[in-house]
Amino acid sequence: MVTDRAFLTLDDIQVRYGDAVAVDHIDLAINAGEFVALLGPSGCGKTTLLRVIAGFVRANGGAVRLDGVDISTLTPEARRIGMVFQNYALFPHMTVADNIAYGLRSHRVPKETIAPKVQEMLDVVRMDGYAKRLPRQLSGGQQQRVALARALAISPRLLLLDEPLGALDKNLREEMQFELLRIQRELGITTIMVTHDQEEAMSMADRIAVLNAGQVMQFGTASEIYDAPSTPFVSGFVGNSTFLDGVLGKSDGDHWTLRTAGGVELRFQSAGPCRRVGAARIALRPEQIELCDDGAGAVVRYARPMGPSTRVGVTLDDGTELQLAAPRERGADNLPAGARVRVRINPQALCPVFLP
Repeated sequence: MVTDRAFLTLDDIQVRYGDAVAVDHIDLAINAGEFVALLGPSGCGKTTLLRVIAGFVRANGGAVRLDGVDISTLTPEARRIGMVFQNYALFPHMTVADNIAYGLRSHRVPKETIAPKVQEMLDVVRMDGYAKRLPRQLSGGQQQRVALARALAISPRLLLLDEPLGALDKNLREEMQFELLRIQRELGITTIMVTHDQEEAMSMADRIAVLNAGQVMQFGTASEIYDAPSTPFVSGFVGNSTFLDGVLGKSDGDHWTLRTAGGVELRFQSAGPCRRVGAARIALRPEQIELCDDGAGAVVRYARPMGPSTRVGVTLDDGTELQLAAPRERGADNLPAGARVRVRINPQALCPVFLP
């Protein structure tokens, strides 16, 4: 159960390696029971930040507080935090049961309580009957479950996941997303997951912190980040946005217009309040653009079926290139390259506007 009480607080965390800044003054407050994703491209600082929380990396500045207590100087063992790595880090010579029991023995848990706890964890991850197998006798998904069981066996106050599904194929990865979320909800454990996969973050996390160049660009729900990105980087990284530069003008009601340098005018609704007219940049996603009878003139570059929709690339008459997602049943598959069409921004779509 998610509460509104900050359970983990990161206060002005800084990590430097010589002149290179890995984490640049990050502040985050994560609630008890919350599932948070740290999302960003390679080198953005997300894994470093996770390791600061775990105690594997010492920050150059700032504080990590867990349940109100500063744990910045504690060893990883003293923090009682569970962690699952991308490669699972299972001991190949140990059975499943011994791998799960490893943390319990390291924490000197009474011997008579270890076997029941191991069985409890096997039940949680639905691996009953696999206790005597070795890691090499398991599939990738099963190994991931064992690694998760080992991390949870010590009854951690916090669970950290470092790209835990990155080594799995697409179908198994999607299956394990639901399993991870089931276990997290069942146990109510506060969880932080590092990922570069936007769909994974959006389908699993209560809130997402989008990182770039060591900084948090935006922290919010999947809907907030997708529908109302705070920066062009967030809009471009989460989803597939095309940016249009032009002059912003007021139209009627909630609608605005953007006139490009080439004279093409598009009418749209803003995702947030627009305070003034003038130079602006808007972000458009393929699903926000549609074929129509009375929009801006364009030429088809390609039409590619992609599941339930057809991805159509067009070039506006001023040379601007856009992508749109057209429903398959409307026959967009049959549009030949070079065909003349008209396009518009869906009147109900809310487009982010970025002012200089």
